[in-house]
Amino acid sequence: MFERWTEQPQRSHLPQCASLPPSKGAESFYLGRYRAGMRSVNEAVRRQFGKLIADAARATGRYDLDSHGGKAALARAAGLSESTMGRVLRGESIPDPRFFEPLAAAVNLDVRDLLIEVGIVSPESLSTQVQNKPSGVGSDSITLDEAANALGLSDPVAREMLRAAVERQQRQDAERDADDGGGAAAQG
Repeated sequence: MFERWTEQPQRSHLPQCASLPPSKGAESFYLGRYRAGMRSVNEAVRRQFGKLIADAARATGRYDLDSHGGKAALARAAGLSESTMGRVLRGESIPDPRFFEPLAAAVNLDVRDLLIEVGIVSPESLSTQVQNKPSGVGSDSITLDEAANALGLSDPVAREMLRAAVERQQRQDAERDADDGGGAAAQG
């Protein structure tokens, strides 16, 4: 009649990406390192991030964070789960970087201002020299290390995550081009 109670593993308070299935190779290694790094993010930074998001959300007048519905609406607007949004607002975690832009947009903040304000990046890393550098066809190529330096990424885990994301995108582009019979070059 009574089921035996067994201790369940405690849910992690990792960012939203923690629910992604593990992948193969270097990407899995880098994701694991990223998760470990996010757990060690300074508590003051997590709290400041949560407070800034909560204050900005209230200032929009669109989110009543004292009600479940307001938190749920903010979570939907940012593309986060309700539980992740709750941890962010309580200052217990910082979301995966892929959610920084939608979260900032949901609360009418510029993502650069958000990241600088909480100390995730330095103002120098987002200087006008870097922002005004020409890009596109014919522009100078840079290495991943140069890109990480230009973005102000000094943390080895963040640098490895950048490298893994670029390598993954390159593999996906190559696979898509192979599936399309050579991609845009074959069409032209």
